[in-house]
Amino acid sequence: MTQVDKPKKAHPSDWIIQAAFDAAKTMPWAQLTLSDIAEAAGRSMVELRDVVDDKTDILVLYGRKLDRNVLQNCAKPDYSESEKDRLFEVLMERFDILNQDREAVLSILDSLKSDPKALVISFPHLKHSMAWMMEAAGVSSSGWRGLAKLALLTGLYLNVVRHWKNDDSPDLAKTMAGLDRALERFTKCGNVI
Repeated sequence: MTQVDKPKKAHPSDWIIQAAFDAAKTMPWAQLTLSDIAEAAGRSMVELRDVVDDKTDILVLYGRKLDRNVLQNCAKPDYSESEKDRLFEVLMERFDILNQDREAVLSILDSLKSDPKALVISFPHLKHSMAWMMEAAGVSSSGWRGLAKLALLTGLYLNVVRHWKNDDSPDLAKTMAGLDRALERFTKCGNVI
C-alpha cells in the first residue's frame, strides 16, 4: 500500500515540532517551556507565537504531520483486501512513523497522564486523525454507522498505543499483534453496527 515517487514536502511548522521533540528527548514534556522550544529551534518567541498558542498546539501540529506522512505513504485502498487488512496497513504505517519519534512521544505520553487539560483537548484531534485513517483505508467515517465505527476505532487505537509503548522489538511485533486483535474486534463490532 506504499506510494512511490512522492517526495515528502516539509511543512512550514515542522521546525517547531522538530525543536519540541528534540527538547522532549532531554527534558520531560511537562517541564518543557515554549521558550525552551524557541531556543532549541534557534528562533524567536515571536516566530513561535505566530504559529502556536501553547504546547498543546504543538501536539496538534504533530498529529497533522503524522496524518500527512501516513497519507503520503499510503496508496489508494485495494478493495480486494478486507477492511481489517486495509486498516491494519494504514495503522501500522502510522505506528512505524510514530516509532521514528519514539523517545519524544513516550515523554509526551508520560506527561499527559498528569495533564488532563492537554488530554481532553487532544482527544477531538485524535478522533479527526482516526477519521482520516479510516478514509485512507477506504472505510467510510460518514453517517451514524461511520461515527460509531470511528468511536470504536479511536478507542481500539488508544489501546494499541499501550502495546506500542511497551514494544521495544525492531519489527514492532507486539504492536502488530495488538493491532491485529483490536481490528478483529473492530470487524466483529463493525458488522453489528
